[in-house]
Amino acid sequence: MASTITLAGTVAATTPMLGYRPLAFAGLATPIYEPALTMANMVKLAMLGAPFSWRWNRLGSAPTMFTCVPTQAAPTDYPEAITNFGWIEWAAVNNLDAVNPLWVPMTRVEALAIAEETGVPRSIAAQYDNGSGQITFRVMPSPDQAYVVQMDIQQKASLFNTATNPLTQTWSPIPDEFSDIYTWGFQALSLALNGDPRFAEYNQKFVSGLLARHSGLNETQITDFLNVWHSIGGGQEQLMEKLRQGIQARGV
Repeated sequence: MASTITLAGTVAATTPMLGYRPLAFAGLATPIYEPALTMANMVKLAMLGAPFSWRWNRLGSAPTMFTCVPTQAAPTDYPEAITNFGWIEWAAVNNLDAVNPLWVPMTRVEALAIAEETGVPRSIAAQYDNGSGQITFRVMPSPDQAYVVQMDIQQKASLFNTATNPLTQTWSPIPDEFSDIYTWGFQALSLALNGDPRFAEYNQKFVSGLLARHSGLNETQITDFLNVWHSIGGGQEQLMEKLRQGIQARGV
């Protein structure tokens, strides 16, 4: 699945809906890429954040694995070199039973206290991030023997940036097959910013299309996503303020 569609292509598909009002000013001596840059990144963050786990955004070609050791003093922390860490999609621990070895699902949480009890680790958290590609995982309970933990990791969103002209950057890692989804999202935000009542229609297209394309979400996950997205795009006035804040944060 390749990603070849650039932000410029999405902008070109959107500006006719706005009466050709510009969404970026790349031709200036000091180019301005707003509001296109902020809107595109908002859509990317929504599509690549939890609970959406995509095979084309999964880290590596095999699960990440490490071994818990019972001799380690509390806290039960395990640093791993992982670049582009986003979030733990799922995790499981092997009970290492010689007769009936099983992979036992682990509960993913944001943070864990120091374990006071010992046993088979049932919870895991990405406890620390040193900002240089090292993620420290914490498990609970403290292992009473050596256990193998394996997990799949979704990568964090690689956002459009101004290191080069963002209009020439693609929507990677989102493949072209999903271009209808992110185009609807981008158009919805553009319409909202312009106070256009068609915002509601395109926002619904984006949300419905995204949920339809990702099977397997439970009701709680769907509700959590809708709550987060609607807190941004639930009303045009809210959304316009969010966009203004994002644009101002870039000093534009």
